[in-house]
Amino acid sequence: MTRFMKTATVSVLFAIISAGSAHAQFGLPKSLPGLGSDEKPVVAAATSDFYGVAFLMRVSMNEAELGLAKAFGLQEEARLLELEAERLESGSITAGGFKDSVSLSENTQKAISAKIDAGYELDEEGRMHFQNAIPPFIVGIGLLPALKEEGEKFIEEAKAAQKSASFTQKALMAKKAIEAAGVVKELKDYIPSTYNSGKVLINYGKSNEIPMPDNATDALGSL
Repeated sequence: MTRFMKTATVSVLFAIISAGSAHAQFGLPKSLPGLGSDEKPVVAAATSDFYGVAFLMRVSMNEAELGLAKAFGLQEEARLLELEAERLESGSITAGGFKDSVSLSENTQKAISAKIDAGYELDEEGRMHFQNAIPPFIVGIGLLPALKEEGEKFIEEAKAAQKSASFTQKALMAKKAIEAAGVVKELKDYIPSTYNSGKVLINYGKSNEIPMPDNATDALGSL
């Protein structure tokens, strides 16, 4: 695991227990891709929070899914997730990039579920990868409701800000609102499917006597 990934995972943990904007807390760029200096402050801040949470969620889930892919011998998925980790090292994520990430995550989760359904048995190295993957997986799931909430909030703020914006700003904010709506739409199926994957993983870990975090079941049950 790279130093970046370790640091980012710690940041994700702080995201769950701390309040405040994502770019302020985690040192994310205040001007994310597509944001101009003349954009309405409220919209710029909301966008940073929205994509900031999206970025943190993907860092955590990518770390978890990469470990799980290695645990279950999914070499192609592991290769793609490693490439994804390299992309995330840029420190930001776009609407298009997020959709690609969700697709990769969904495909990986399906491949893992197929292995579990087939009765795949982990070797010692696989058990270690599995155990280490569960905490960041739970953290990633915990960020999903916040991401959906930030997206919906941003869409409403962008629509409200358009009323007093210049013609150029109106077009930019409309574009941002459409992008955000697309991301929120992706979450409609992704949140429940990822939640279910979390339950399957925890049950698998327990049934195979792999140490699980004490609060793993409670964390999923609170969502």
